[in-house]
Order: sequence, then structure tokens, then C-alpha cells
Amino acid sequence: ELNVPMFVKPVNRRCKEHFICGDVWCASTAERRLLATLVSSCFSYHLRVLESRLWLFHRVPAPKGEYAVEVLGEGLRLGVIEYDNGWHLYPSGALASLIAGFGCPIIKVKQRGRLKGKKICFDASNTHYTLYVIVASNSYVGPARVIEGISSSLCVKVRDMAPMGFRLLRQSSIRDVAEFNSAYLKQVEMEAISFLRRWVKRFPVYVAVSGGIDSGASLVLAVEAFGPYRVRAVYVDTGMEFKASKDYVIKLSDMLGVDIDFVEVDQDLDSLIRRYGLPSRNDRWCTRKLKLEPLREFYTKRGVKLVVEGVRAYESIARARSSRVAYNPLLPGIKRLFPIHRWTRLEVQTYMVWKNMPINELYDKGFTRIGCVICPAMHLFELYNSYLVERYKFIELVKTFADALGSSYDEVVKTILDGKWRFRAKRLSKDLEREERDS
Repeated sequence: ELNVPMFVKPVNRRCKEHFICGDVWCASTAERRLLATLVSSCFSYHLRVLESRLWLFHRVPAPKGEYAVEVLGEGLRLGVIEYDNGWHLYPSGALASLIAGFGCPIIKVKQRGRLKGKKICFDASNTHYTLYVIVASNSYVGPARVIEGISSSLCVKVRDMAPMGFRLLRQSSIRDVAEFNSAYLKQVEMEAISFLRRWVKRFPVYVAVSGGIDSGASLVLAVEAFGPYRVRAVYVDTGMEFKASKDYVIKLSDMLGVDIDFVEVDQDLDSLIRRYGLPSRNDRWCTRKLKLEPLREFYTKRGVKLVVEGVRAYESIARARSSRVAYNPLLPGIKRLFPIHRWTRLEVQTYMVWKNMPINELYDKGFTRIGCVICPAMHLFELYNSYLVERYKFIELVKTFADALGSSYDEVVKTILDGKWRFRAKRLSKDLEREERDS
């Protein structure tokens, strides 16, 4: 059997079904490495093979922290990975069964009956353990969390149990996913193209691109629908973007034969921060001032009335509530089309591979979304990632923030990496709100 996710249940093929309620995607190199590292630290048993397998990450509500994903693969649910001031793994019985097959030590217990959720104590004088051990009873195995270890006695709580003997399926890649789902991808592509052709009557059609995979897929669809000479890409250079994002937009546009309009921002970041403070999820003045206002001016000059964007419902509650054809009050008179509104990230990934299109390298470094180097929409681990990947730009922005806020560099770094600034309440005064309306 091949380890390949299918978008539609195939005829005459045996398939395991998983209910997906949030966004889902193929794990990146960084995410696969994270899984292998967590398994190693939890069970004191290193399996490098996990780094080369095809895993799906499924976004789920976080038990404690701000971010969590369910790990699916090999026809199994392997557990949940959560970020809560550090990475944590909550393994399933299936994961325990899988790694036990590779020789991870097993502790056989004599206790009968249902073990899941039970506390077990036993002699562990010859047992090496860290956070979890694998316990076995009859033909079942499961991960057990260590709750007390004193001298030769060990007490654990069993998290889950699963049948012994789970094995890895035949190796596969995302290209295999694209090949096996080609009929489905052709179907959703034709639906998106029909949607665009139904609404677009004037040319050229403008596609807003950010360097992310969603706007990239929307650009590809627009070219498939109208041809490269009727399509123009629009990229807003805020001065806070990753260099890799701009490079990616140029590369993708060149491959498609599409011209790009670079919209420059003439706002002074220093004065904006003095006035508004750090942006937050409740007050994203950065989007308004550094993206939407320059875009509004650009669209007005060009007489643009319709724009294609890579907005997806799975990205946020607000985007899930929006319709496939929408308006933004900050872009008056502009109709926004979302051809991939109901696509999952896995469908977008697979579509781009199917079309032999590149994907921004930042995804493979562990980013879940592509935006500015320091962004309130980022998860806390992405802010740390951002510092490692784009250190020069990160430091440059922190210095700008520090000068504007009258704080030291170290204080601003501490504030940003603490992450609480992302959730502060909106604090614009009535005078500023009135000024925004008047302008």
C-alpha cells in the first residue's frame, strides 16, 4: 500500500478515512525534522526515517498553547504536536506501535483489562526513560507518560493503546500525491477557471501576490484562465518583507510570463510606530497603512475595478465568513475574487506541484504563512524562526521599533519574542479614528 492522501475516496482501492475539520498540508522539511526530534526526546529512541516520510499536519485546537497540529500518515493518526513556550508531543497508540516495530524498548505489564487512562507502577531498574515509555499488554501497545520515578520504581499513566504490528507503507512524495489525485486537481482547476471567467470581463486582470503559496496558486489559475498577456501581478513592497518572498514572486512571474507591478510604500515606518505603537492582531494598522492604502492609490490610478486574491477560508474565522466575491471598505469600488476560497493548503500545495510550479522556500523552513519579517499574525515559534532566517532584516526592524518607541534594543527584542504585544487591545483615540475617516 502507498502512503498517499486522497481527496476523493477511490473506487476499488482500500483507504483509511480521516475526518478533517481544519487546514491540512504536507509537512515541510523543518516540520518532519521537528516530529523526529520530539519522538526522540519523548521515547529516548531516535528514528531518522521519520524525517524522510510523507506526513500530513492537520490544524486542530491547541490543548494549552497557541498552536497545535494533528499528525497523520501511514494511514494512522500519530498524535498531536503543540507549541506552548516550547514544543510538546502527545503521542497516540499508533505511533507507539509504529516505533516499537523499529526496536524501541517495550515494557510488558501484567495488568489486565482496559489500560488507557490508567496509572501503572512497576519495577524499572533496567529501564531507560525520559517522558514516555511504551507499555504492552497482550497484543496491544501504547505510550505511557512518566509521572513518578523513584530509584527502581516507575509510575506511568497510559495515554492510548493500539494493536501491535503497525508498519510503514510504501515510500511516497508530494509528487505521488499530485499524480494519484490528478483527476481531482483537474476538476477543481476547471471550476476555479470557470469562476474567474464568469466574473472577469475587463483586461488586464490584476492578481495581488505576496510571495505566499495561495496568491501564487491564484496567479497560476489566472494565467490558465486568460493567458499571461492578460494578467498582471501586483506586489506591495512594504520594506518589511522577507527577501525570499520578493525573489519568489519574480521567479514565479518569469516562469508564467507575467509582468509585475511593484507598489512602493512612501510612508515613514518610524513615524507610524511613534504614532500607533507596535501593530497587533486587534489593530493591524500596518496592513492598512503599508499595504491597503498604497494599493488603493495604485488601483485608482490604473482604474482597476476587480482583483484576484489568494484568500482561503481555512486561514481564519474572518476569511471563513467571507464570500468568494467580496469587498473591502478600505479598497472602495474594488471587487475581490477568491478562486481558491474553499481549498485546503494541501490542495494548493499539490496543485502547484502538479503544475510544476515552485513554492516559496520559507515554507520548507517551518513557516505556516508568509508575510512580514515581524508580524502580529505570526505564531510565537515563527517569530523565533524569523530571527534565524532573516536576522539582518529582523535586527534592522527592531532598531527602528526601539528608536520610535524610545526603548532599548534589548527591551524591544524581549517584548517581541515574548509575543504578548500581538494581542494588545486596539488603542487608537477618537481623534485618530476621525482622522482616518476623513482621509
